[in-house]
Amino acid sequence: MNLSASLPANTRAQRVCFALAAAITFTAHAAEPFDLSASATGAASPTILSKGSSLLGSVDSIVRATGPFSPLNGTLYDSTIAIGRAGAVLQISGNAAGTSVTIRDPNSSTTKTLTASSREELAQAVQDYLEKKFNAAFVGYQKALNNRTGVGITDGNPLASTAWMANDAFVHFGSRPVHSTAVTSESGEFVLGVDASAGTQRTDQFNNNYASVNLSGDLRFNDTVGLGLSIPLLYRELAGTDAYVGGLTVGAPITVIHSKPEPGAAWQVTPWVHIAGAIDEDLLAGGGTAGGGLTSSLACHTGNWVFTLANQIGYDAGFQFDYDGIRLDTPVDQWIVKNGVYADYSFENGIFIDGGVAYTNFLKQAGVSNYFTPTIGVGYRWGQSKASSVELSFVGDYGSGYQDQGGQVLARFKF
Repeated sequence: MNLSASLPANTRAQRVCFALAAAITFTAHAAEPFDLSASATGAASPTILSKGSSLLGSVDSIVRATGPFSPLNGTLYDSTIAIGRAGAVLQISGNAAGTSVTIRDPNSSTTKTLTASSREELAQAVQDYLEKKFNAAFVGYQKALNNRTGVGITDGNPLASTAWMANDAFVHFGSRPVHSTAVTSESGEFVLGVDASAGTQRTDQFNNNYASVNLSGDLRFNDTVGLGLSIPLLYRELAGTDAYVGGLTVGAPITVIHSKPEPGAAWQVTPWVHIAGAIDEDLLAGGGTAGGGLTSSLACHTGNWVFTLANQIGYDAGFQFDYDGIRLDTPVDQWIVKNGVYADYSFENGIFIDGGVAYTNFLKQAGVSNYFTPTIGVGYRWGQSKASSVELSFVGDYGSGYQDQGGQVLARFKF
């Protein structure tokens, strides 16, 4: 954290107090996501500038007038909490006695005034309110994260819940479809999938890491219809905070045009639905998302080559749930379109190489409104129908002010 003065202090004692707070807090919190500022109302006093590692902790420090904000004790004050490109996400003003505070969402103009008989009781009342009613009442907060930054938890960037789940369906049923389109493929076959990935994420202001695992199962009923499901799980480190996304996707692949031994086309369409939850307790952000869509996978088989054109459209809406005493409610209302082209070359010994690129477009407002996803990999297939495989690949997402890239292992086992 750091501390600076916008106006000269009235006394030497005030200057010493602010300088000591600056030295202590800068050492302790150098890489935290929240930018905090506060000053005594109408007084020629310094503006306190600090950092915060969590939203609840930041608000609590201001309301209690502790740590770098101890000079606010006994004064009327105004304060602002900001994060990255979202700018100001919360404004707090309080009285000198510490018995009344007004919280304002600058993005929706929603305000809430809380009162208590003491500063301690007021701080507890504020924390209870933020945990139980903040997300539902102050909808501008998560909208600002989702619509103006690359670190939104539920929407607006490639590693947010909506886009993460959309990509799960796109890869599973579109760019790397698990279900065979061959007439000769065995009915009743089951394919188990295990995928894992890890990498880094960079936005205009934050450098983060992520890791994921995905478990999937696919059952083929006959030559035409099958059932596929997957459970994608994601961990994101966001500016020193921990975010988690988990969900379930269920789809029904339908083969419209079957592939044949000779060169020709194959076409599979898959309607799907999914549900997911996202949580970041430090950001006090997250919530549930649910939706569905349609994926098309049109492949051209010629010799050892397979060229695939994948297209998808999907919709997500948000819903609330409670986690660890916190009510998370996300204002998601989003359409996502994905289009991609891919090529796969198989050698006679089972080794294959593949690669391609997809373009993703959020049809409604998003912090990263569109981005490209290139991928390239090498792997090995085995078994009578080559339905079992293992692959090591590189994958990344690149948009304006945003990028992530990492390695991925994909394994498929036919039973």
